[in-house]
Amino acid sequence: MFGWKKHFLYQIDYQYWANQQLFDALSRLTDAALAADGHVLPLLAQMHAEVLRWGEHLGAPAAEAVPHGDLRSLAQALRHQVRALQHWLESCPETFFERQLEYTDNHHRRHSDWARDMLTQLLTGMTHLRGQIVVFASLLGAPMPAVDFIDYKREVVRGLSRWFWQGGQGCQ
Repeated sequence: MFGWKKHFLYQIDYQYWANQQLFDALSRLTDAALAADGHVLPLLAQMHAEVLRWGEHLGAPAAEAVPHGDLRSLAQALRHQVRALQHWLESCPETFFERQLEYTDNHHRRHSDWARDMLTQLLTGMTHLRGQIVVFASLLGAPMPAVDFIDYKREVVRGLSRWFWQGGQGCQ
């Protein structure tokens, strides 16, 4: 059975992969171009803040906000936090995704939402921010990365196929 847990583990892994495609495209820009732009780095910082905030709302272990000033530190902070959230979700029971969780938003209002809806909000928010970043980065001359979910799935299948044919389990 393909339950909520497996769904969200795939989705968070996809986010990690898509962010990596974005970081690879952004690495072709100079630090000066990124600093002068005024959009890309603040949007990456916002994405990191969203991962921290929604992770906190979900009950993930508290993470320390990392000050960032450049692409490398922002990319590293996002990589680390997305993987930390993924590992935490792996430790959650399937029933976690069927729970309603209470939290306080940025305006100090109390809410109660399903864990799966909160995760969907985080993941679609990351996708939205990544799309905005790609637009501004392409204006600076960065290539537009292919970050569709189906591209991720195809890469996973290629990776598994290589593993299988290079002596992975079942090739004896």
